[in-house]
Amino acid sequence: MQPAPIVASAPTSTPVAPVAAAAAPTTTSTTRTRTSTSAPASSSPAAYAGEWQSHGFSVTFDASGRGKADFRTYVWCSQPEPGVPCEDPDNLTDAGHAVVQLQPGSSGALRMRIVSSNDQPDWPTGKTFTLTPLKRGVLQVEGSDGPWGLCKPPASDAICGA
Repeated sequence: MQPAPIVASAPTSTPVAPVAAAAAPTTTSTTRTRTSTSAPASSSPAAYAGEWQSHGFSVTFDASGRGKADFRTYVWCSQPEPGVPCEDPDNLTDAGHAVVQLQPGSSGALRMRIVSSNDQPDWPTGKTFTLTPLKRGVLQVEGSDGPWGLCKPPASDAICGA
């Protein structure tokens, strides 16, 4: 004979559910906002397919992560350095060439490893670089020589050079 008060207490738990449900979308939308404004942090080599450029350097990756790099050496043929391909000042072309491979690195980072190169002093076989996405189309490249950048046109950034 007293079941009515038990039913009457049920509505007090009903307002709690909408409050909890309203909080969840706010958290999700905040997370989505952060993700959409930051660079894609993919360790999949296919995400980096295409041409990337920096001042005096370009590399083109295929979907498997294999790439061909072409770069300036800034060494004149009139003043050669052992093991470094030289450039003719009357016919400037990229004298340096390397085959590279993108590989998963530690903590989900991506690494670029030199497979072969015609410039062993500066771009030796086996040397690796860590690639960190800064924003869409811009990568920070870190190696033993300090950080520099690669931009995938039409993206541009000061880190990619002049």
